[in-house]
Amino acid sequence: MAGKRQYTETSHKPGRLYSTISMTLVLFLAGLFVVFVLNTDDLIKNFKENLELIVEIKTDVPRDEARNLLKKLEQGECVKLGSASFITREEGLSFLKNQLGHDVNVPIIENPLFDVIKFNIKAECIREDKMKALIAEIKANQQVNEVYFPIDLVSGISENIRRGSQLFLILSLIFGIIAVIIIHNTVKLALYANRFSIKTMEMVGASSATIKRPFLSTAVGIGLWSGLYASILLIGLLMFLAQKFPDFIAFNNTYRLLWIVGGLILAGIIISFIITWFVINRYIGRKIESLY
Repeated sequence: MAGKRQYTETSHKPGRLYSTISMTLVLFLAGLFVVFVLNTDDLIKNFKENLELIVEIKTDVPRDEARNLLKKLEQGECVKLGSASFITREEGLSFLKNQLGHDVNVPIIENPLFDVIKFNIKAECIREDKMKALIAEIKANQQVNEVYFPIDLVSGISENIRRGSQLFLILSLIFGIIAVIIIHNTVKLALYANRFSIKTMEMVGASSATIKRPFLSTAVGIGLWSGLYASILLIGLLMFLAQKFPDFIAFNNTYRLLWIVGGLILAGIIISFIITWFVINRYIGRKIESLY
């Protein structure tokens, strides 16, 4: 008990503060990385399925035939359920006027636009070979004038997202190593300030477990609070992103987010406990002369 009181009285509060701040930043960035990695595929899928395939209908095709083609196309295995729609050339011209903010006049009185069918494609179908086959199949219909889909854009952005994920992984590993070294040195400095307390407890006959207990309890507390602070920062950032980008996937998956928060708290406790354990073992059993 005396050892505990002495440790409590001589605890280096700035050391605890620095340890908490360092670990909070490490855990926050780790959580951010996990969110990004776990949602890379979801982000790519969401991006792909928001792109529209547009089918231009020839001007001489009756509207009834065009709508029948719509019903035929929306039954395809690659069409996202509920995404298919038919837009007449008049509706297209009205939309164009609204977008430009003024009347659209052309030298020729005839409306230059086409009736179109548009729909979204399921993410698993958006591969170059499969999309080329699908577009060729649609073009084979006599009512179709042209088909548009930005397959090259999909391939490029998907690849860039994956490369960004790999780069983020490398940077996170480098930062993680640096951060662990910083945390280790911070804990080491905090315990250095209590080295004589440790030696005093040892000299009065306290066991190794008794000496370690107050330090490890403090370490668990630092890890717990660091994990909580990191979780608050992470949730705050995700809430901000959810407001700016309503389709942001990560924040919508509450179950996954709860697992990440629990993992951050547990990781904070384990990291703080292990580092403190190894550092304090360096002071137990040392001669008093070596402490100066």
